[in-house]
Amino acid sequence: MVGVSYFITFALFIYMSINRNQIEALRNGYIQKIGSGDYKVLNSKKLPILEQALAEFGLDFNNAIIANLEKTGSIYKGKLAEPAFPTITKFGTKYVLNLGYAKGSPQIEYFDYINKGVKGAKSGQPADSPYSFKNSFPNRKMAANIFTWLNTSRKQARADNVTYSKDGGESPTQIKRQKLKNLLTTAKNKKSLAYAVSSKIKSKGIKQTKYFDNAVAQVFNNEFTDAVAYAVISDAAVRIVANITKETKGNK
Repeated sequence: MVGVSYFITFALFIYMSINRNQIEALRNGYIQKIGSGDYKVLNSKKLPILEQALAEFGLDFNNAIIANLEKTGSIYKGKLAEPAFPTITKFGTKYVLNLGYAKGSPQIEYFDYINKGVKGAKSGQPADSPYSFKNSFPNRKMAANIFTWLNTSRKQARADNVTYSKDGGESPTQIKRQKLKNLLTTAKNKKSLAYAVSSKIKSKGIKQTKYFDNAVAQVFNNEFTDAVAYAVISDAAVRIVANITKETKGNK
């Protein structure tokens, strides 16, 4: 199985952190600076309003990832809920918004298995996953990882004292941790349990959550496209005003 890296280009909810009114406020702020004689915007090839908009959407994407993981009860060690801080790279006139998990991070190795799921060797489910287990026999490394995961979940279950669901009940993550805690408490041989759990996972597969794919759809939709277009127009307007104002004052 091979991990996948995701990058979203700006040319490409809910989680709408910056709208037209906020973009207009940013634009008016720059125009006020120009009125006071600040023409720094003309000395830079950057588009500051666009960059601010992209940064806000990047943070929204991270928040969506965390919310989706909690909703599906998929937060175990917590690493998946720690996406890299969004960064913006400029290549000539093109902006790229880098999102997801950093290259070389532990999450990049397995996040897409939780996102798209892995077909079970016996169940064949989820059927539309590009990944699959070839047999039901776990190796030592997998059993050891499951053993560590079980113990971590048990410790986290002990620390759980906050509810997250709207109706005041336990969150899906808390419920899973409590079940694992009870399973470990009654187990006579925890290493044998880890092996049995590993075998069951390989046989039945890993459930598809689409927590990452859904975050992309939730954040980078028509509202995103509209906000980005308006930010580009606003940056152009600021630059035009700066040029006209500077030229006008220079001719006096």
